Amino acid sequence: MFEKLFRKLALSALLLLTGAGVAAPQGGQVTTVRGGPVLPTCSSVTAGLFILTPQPAELYFCNNETGTFQWSLIPSSSNIPTSPNGVPLTLTSTPSGGGYGHAQFGLSGVPTNPQTGTTYTFAATDRATYVSFSNAGAIAVTLPQANSAGFGSNFVTLACNIGVGTATITPTTSNISFTNGSAYTSAAASLALLTGQCAWIYSDNINYFAVVRTGGISGLTTGFIPKAGSATSIVNSLCDEGITTANVLTCTDTAGVKVVSVQTGTSPPACTVGTAGFWCASEGTAPTNVASTSALYPDSTTHEFMGTTNGASTATPGMMVRSQPSPISLTGKTAAIANGTVLCAAAAGACNVAGQYRITAYFDSTVTCATPGPAAIGFNLTWVDEIGTKTAQSVPLDVNGATALTATMIIGDTTHNATGTASIWSTGASQIGYGVTYTACTSGTGTYAVRIVVERLQ
Repeated sequence: MFEKLFRKLALSALLLLTGAGVAAPQGGQVTTVRGGPVLPTCSSVTAGLFILTPQPAELYFCNNETGTFQWSLIPSSSNIPTSPNGVPLTLTSTPSGGGYGHAQFGLSGVPTNPQTGTTYTFAATDRATYVSFSNAGAIAVTLPQANSAGFGSNFVTLACNIGVGTATITPTTSNISFTNGSAYTSAAASLALLTGQCAWIYSDNINYFAVVRTGGISGLTTGFIPKAGSATSIVNSLCDEGITTANVLTCTDTAGVKVVSVQTGTSPPACTVGTAGFWCASEGTAPTNVASTSALYPDSTTHEFMGTTNGASTATPGMMVRSQPSPISLTGKTAAIANGTVLCAAAAGACNVAGQYRITAYFDSTVTCATPGPAAIGFNLTWVDEIGTKTAQSVPLDVNGATALTATMIIGDTTHNATGTASIWSTGASQIGYGVTYTACTSGTGTYAVRIVVERLQ
């Protein structure tokens, strides 16, 4: 480095070395005194020139980098760090006490300035510095006017709020424009940093600009479900999870009226969604009902959906009547169906709970026989109640809407149909079975269809 400087100096004939001192440009004299050299005046005339002093041997450069003409000391090779390898070095001169500082090589880095008070004013020394704010209360931060003393030359700094209180940065005279990644605010009077937010602040020497990195979604309330307020913002919805009532999803309109209240229990089940929408809740005990209110819940004792209406006590809930799984729907039958064929299995979600069940059957004759003769079908049920097994008990049929019930329905034509209904009590320990008796046509094949459904009543 010095070799190049010396070659430049020699060619330009700016400096002349002597045994006692250095001949200065424009006739100025350089002398050496105890503690260092006395240099000629650095001005617009000598700007850009170098002076090498003999004792001590130091190289100075006349410059106007800080707005004031001054001599800067260029370090010798003995002061240049030699490690770590591969890491660039920066030549820096830091003014002090109104004078120039000796230029030195060093590793680049970002200074830090932690602030813990409730007020702070940025200093010129915060240029290219990480300034953090941390306080439980609000923090008022002043940013001096852009291009004022120490804040010219495109001032830049990084400010982060790592505390609970909001840090509000207010420029003096200048304004501040900023973007947060989804929206842009132009020429604002101040910039508020919430907990976890940082702002990279820049200056165009008139005003300030900032890029804000959010530490999270701002403006929302804990426990409330967010929604899109616009194409670029997120706001609170009307629904909260466990805030109005523990373990309950509650939606309240702007007038304060609860419009939805849903609870899935203290231990929500791990149901898996299919292609249809669904609601899944753990079975348990009844909720506490209140006046003018109806409630529906899956009961862990009956294993059915129970309901209370009009503020009725939860001690007397009613059962939601539903058809049990696997209803019977058969067509083209040309023979009997064996007694005790499974109608409702003693399995979870079916008929494995003691209770009253209603069985409803529908039959119709679907093919005409050449000679029906005695062709007919009958319907029976098999189940177990608290006093024992009931085997193949016949269920009377209402044929073609007749006023009198009969044991069988004629087949072998396309005009007969019948319904049969029975109410039974099952212990739930055994299945509910059914059977269809069959008498064939004299000529031709008697054919029928059968549909049967089971409902739990209590």
